Amino acid sequence: MVPFVMLQAVILGTTFAAVFGLALFIFLWWLVQPSPGTVGRHTVSRDDSPALFQMVNGLCADASAPRIHRIVLDNELNAAAYQTGGFLSLVGSRRTLILGVPLLRMLSADEVKAVIAHELGHFSRNHGRLGHWIYRVRAKWDRYLHVQGNDNFVDGGLKAIASRFVPYFVAQSSSWSRQCEFEADAVAARISSARHFADSLARLEFVSFLLARKLPARLSGLRMESPQAPGNFWGLAADLVRTSDGTLQQALAESARRLRRIQDTHPPMHERVAALGLQVEPPPLDDTPCAGETLLGHEWPGILAACNADWQKDAQANWRFDHLRMRWLVAGGVHILFPRSTPADAELASAIMQEQLQGDDTSLALLRAAAAGQPENAMASYYLGLALLERNDDAGVEALRQSLRLDKRLALGAQNAICSYLVSHGDAEAAKAAQSRRRNTLKRLAPLYEQVWSTLLLGPLHPIASGATPVLAQALAGESLTDGCWAVQLDLPDAAGLSHAVNVLVVRLEHEESHKAGLAEDELRARYGRYLQAVTPPDQLAMVHTIYTSEAFNPRLLTQLQAVPESQIIAPAKPINLDIIRIDSL
Repeated sequence: MVPFVMLQAVILGTTFAAVFGLALFIFLWWLVQPSPGTVGRHTVSRDDSPALFQMVNGLCADASAPRIHRIVLDNELNAAAYQTGGFLSLVGSRRTLILGVPLLRMLSADEVKAVIAHELGHFSRNHGRLGHWIYRVRAKWDRYLHVQGNDNFVDGGLKAIASRFVPYFVAQSSSWSRQCEFEADAVAARISSARHFADSLARLEFVSFLLARKLPARLSGLRMESPQAPGNFWGLAADLVRTSDGTLQQALAESARRLRRIQDTHPPMHERVAALGLQVEPPPLDDTPCAGETLLGHEWPGILAACNADWQKDAQANWRFDHLRMRWLVAGGVHILFPRSTPADAELASAIMQEQLQGDDTSLALLRAAAAGQPENAMASYYLGLALLERNDDAGVEALRQSLRLDKRLALGAQNAICSYLVSHGDAEAAKAAQSRRRNTLKRLAPLYEQVWSTLLLGPLHPIASGATPVLAQALAGESLTDGCWAVQLDLPDAAGLSHAVNVLVVRLEHEESHKAGLAEDELRARYGRYLQAVTPPDQLAMVHTIYTSEAFNPRLLTQLQAVPESQIIAPAKPINLDIIRIDSL
């Protein structure tokens, strides 16, 4: 700041420099403040849940921790306690304990007591404000660093700052954060039970393993059967825990093998348990009442039902489309994945379909076998890479890179998957390198996308994949925002002469409905893009072109679209180009 303020003093005077310096300081101070974060979906009342408050107050006294101002519930399989300040974190503070409803459903009361003791341990060791600040600042700047798409001036500037700030901040803060966790663990062991706390860590590892590795297969079966998302998600998860004791040791062994990463704020489970002088043991899998029943009493059924309803609401839109797509895959078989399939593709297509429908160990083994038997098949490496990354296996990165070495048309899909994975799991340098490769791929494809408009007007145009049109029509049926939709395919060469199939969805949007919904055009384009990408093979590209009913529809474009068989997905209800004023032509 100093050189800028001194320059202002020389040029514009000391008064202006003082005001400028103060404003700049406040701005920079604001930049490194954490985002507010979520505050939970339900505040617990002391009168309705006396057992919970009695436990928390007793633990506060035992830990010599300051009192908690409020307890809130959210929908995460986690717990947190944080301290927030007032204006720019300088004036006042409040302490909040957040308990996830899934945590209360999956753990026993003794285990949740140990978890709460750990969270209060942060306050007793004075981690509160600084620890919360570090966690929230990292989350805030990670969003700036990893934002994708075209950046405006402000976003581009924030990303440039984040590219230098985040790696340094992560390196400086992670060691301190992990040390805080060890100190809070020691408090939990002292005021509750070291064994119960160790069991809570082991149970959370087991539940997380099942959610990632076993539950998707069960949900796939339900998704295939019904277009309606289940309304008892956490009941399904609890049933899976009770019936999957055979995989408990596998989950704990995988946790022990997991390498520590520089950006991890929490130490690995086995290190935390060892620091307490214990060994990791399988937690009991009996029918003991869950913590929610014990601590929240008659309020618990309604709270759990609301959490399940939130999951169902969030999942429903994608669930219905996935149901339609899965039935389409089963009906179309190998020809959906490989339109010009050969007998050699049948084994691979079967493995890919089983992975998409089940996502279990059997489907992964089939994919491994297919990739090993066809080392020059880019699709085999691509789908194996995706399956491995779904299971948090770093080997998926190399499999995806192998796929794009074999077929450059897979580059964008492979780079997107690699970037998303390394941002969450890799080190900062690996993520930065992957993002650079992704940007280079986008630059290489940019001239190709510029050809789309002229090709749409001049042709030639082709139908999209066989059977995809009915799936899109069912997905869009009854959506008030859509007043006309067409899908076609173009063949375009890139600068290197490689031909790309580009699937284009032209959507006419009802202007008044989209305005009422408060949806920006980018949001709408992304929504329709997800539909189109779901029926687009990974070696093809997808693009959405949107036109509002208040805008002129190019007559030549409409003629071109209508000339392609089965291109019309949704027929327009309103007349096209009636009473349209071409303001841009004046």
